[in-house]
Amino acid sequence: MQLAGAFALANPRRVTQLILIDAGGIPLPEDGRKAPIAFQLMGKPVIGNMLAWITPRPIVAEAMHSIYGDPSKVSDGLIDLYHDMVRHEGNRQATRLRVRLGQTDLLGGRLKDIRQPTLILWGAKDGLIPLSIGRQFDEEIPNSTLQVFEDAGHVPMEEIPAETAAAAEAFLSSHSR
Repeated sequence: MQLAGAFALANPRRVTQLILIDAGGIPLPEDGRKAPIAFQLMGKPVIGNMLAWITPRPIVAEAMHSIYGDPSKVSDGLIDLYHDMVRHEGNRQATRLRVRLGQTDLLGGRLKDIRQPTLILWGAKDGLIPLSIGRQFDEEIPNSTLQVFEDAGHVPMEEIPAETAAAAEAFLSSHSR
């Protein structure tokens, strides 16, 4: 959300619609809930620095199982794919930076200034960013609609791609100029 929201605010004529999928950008609630262990480790000074240079496959596997609404959908092939992606140059460092920034409010309370029609798609079983954040986006962005996928986690575009694409297509076609 930080990048998309900032771009939409800075370029209102270029951004006519906005779709957010399990987005970050609002501080997480203090509800005692802990981030998945892989993300906690990335946030630690010494271990996090090590993980920026080496990423054991079990860390990736744990992260994948924690963000999918149905962990049984996480195959060995999917873990291998993500493990390969995270090892590309710069990806580990970027992930570490994202974790260190956490859910910082980089928009400075400017969600109310986003005027573009905004679709907020959220997996109810998101183990990384709770649905309460999606609801907060919906409350603060004036022209928004929240659609919750009950059986999805943090990545509905991977878990239920047809449903996610259908929701996005319906939104875009109903708000096209």
